[in-house]
Amino acid sequence: MRTSHNISKNHFSTRNLLFVLVTLSVILLCTFSFSAIATAGHTQAAQRQTQTTYESVYISGGDSLWSLAQQYRDTTDTEQFVEQMKALNGLDSDRIQAGAYLLVPVKTVL
Repeated sequence: MRTSHNISKNHFSTRNLLFVLVTLSVILLCTFSFSAIATAGHTQAAQRQTQTTYESVYISGGDSLWSLAQQYRDTTDTEQFVEQMKALNGLDSDRIQAGAYLLVPVKTVL
């Protein structure tokens, strides 16, 4: 009799363990699913809320790409914004001429 009692006790423990594992798996799956949905929705909302336009800026004496980047950048790193301006304007160096115009990307919140 001792043997049959141990078998049903082991069977009961295995069922409990299986139930706990399945329950935890369902909870984790739901948590990750809701998190992914919330992140995707937030990303789409952020993309819809900003629009990039381009402004033609007159370069005055003493202006530099760095000073213009600090003035016009949003949350972009200043160095990255300088590189964006250089690419947008076809510049090979950081030198700009007073009296010329420069296209600058400007993000607008909608």
